[in-house]
Amino acid sequence: MRTLQHAVIAAAGFGSRLNKGIPKCLVNINGHKIIEYQLALLQDIPDVRVVVGYHANEVISFVKDIRPDVSFIVNEKFDTTSTLQSYYMGCHDIHDFFLLLDGDIIPHKTIFRQFLCDFSMQNVVGISRCNTEDAVFTHLNSKNEIIEFTRIKPSPYEWANIALLHSDCFTNDNIYVYQCIDRFLPLQGAVVERLEIDTPADMEYAISMMHKKPEEYIL
Repeated sequence: MRTLQHAVIAAAGFGSRLNKGIPKCLVNINGHKIIEYQLALLQDIPDVRVVVGYHANEVISFVKDIRPDVSFIVNEKFDTTSTLQSYYMGCHDIHDFFLLLDGDIIPHKTIFRQFLCDFSMQNVVGISRCNTEDAVFTHLNSKNEIIEFTRIKPSPYEWANIALLHSDCFTNDNIYVYQCIDRFLPLQGAVVERLEIDTPADMEYAISMMHKKPEEYIL
């Protein structure tokens, strides 16, 4: 079975709702920055790319100290473009499947590793039990395929901002990522538990979960 070769972390945005004055990937959660957790889980993927923008040099410097072979793509228009456009910049020359991972995500270690191990050359969208303030709900059919993304119709699961997708799925449009991949539904869904740190309430929840179940997230 072919292993995954590429990963793109979207870490260009302001993180304005968290109001820390730094990119969310550099926010410290229980002694480690978010991107530290991510890089530890991506150590077996040879081509890791980080799309930077806000405080780009700080992110680049920090990541290089951990993993010098990471590639960086600078989104100069990070203040007016979408996360989808950052992913497009990061993946458009890959022409292959890749892992996408938002820069404010801390995946559950064991489940995430299994998610990568199960890679089988097809599009798979990560979903998680709802635990964020601003969920994009996912509705599934009997085959565990996602048939709808919605912000207004609650469901037990939400879009996890983690996926294994082919780069050809991505467009340079100023819309949300889930709106871009919506046109390919139904898509296989896979539960990938994670902590998303997008707001102060999300951060409190993440810290609480790490105290309760440190073995699931701590490096």
